[in-house]
Amino acid sequence: MGLLATLLGSPAQGLMFVLEQTRREVDRELYDETLWQQKLLDLQMRFELGEINQAQFEAQEDAVMAQLDLIQSLNNPFEDEDEESDEDEDEESDEDEE
Repeated sequence: MGLLATLLGSPAQGLMFVLEQTRREVDRELYDETLWQQKLLDLQMRFELGEINQAQFEAQEDAVMAQLDLIQSLNNPFEDEDEESDEDEDEESDEDEE
């Protein structure tokens, strides 16, 4: 029985390994800030060289910047909360001064 389980488990384990490696590569391509910064630089270079026009540049730049914003928000999940708490503290200090 152990041999049968090993033979049936190996292909499944191999498939799981391949799927995990694929997921990691997709995550790297989607969430690697350095990669997206490089894409932005490449885009700017293509625009300056005349390979793409202004409208194409702006549309692609918007997409890249949106992805960079997403990456930064995922890397700093409490950043928005910190800004809100700072604003609340400023309002409270203004009330104290009156």
